[in-house]
Amino acid sequence: MSDKTIHLASAGMKARAHTDNTLLDSVSFISTCPSCKTVRGQRNYGFRTLVEFLVTNQSIEAYCAVCNGFWPINAKERSELAWLLLTD
Repeated sequence: MSDKTIHLASAGMKARAHTDNTLLDSVSFISTCPSCKTVRGQRNYGFRTLVEFLVTNQSIEAYCAVCNGFWPINAKERSELAWLLLTD
């Protein structure tokens, strides 16, 4: 079973990709809500989807259930996520 954890230390994010089979191709990461400043877990994207969004420069949105709001992850978070997803 292949399991990897991706740390996004300076962005305050942590991603965990499960790639042990094609059905479990999910990535979770954390991002800080800009409204309430609380770190929120994100489980909305698969590994392949995140890579596609990064390559095609599409927005990757995070969500806060308390504030009921979405926000795009910032450029620094995108850069670190891209580098770590593609090189780890």
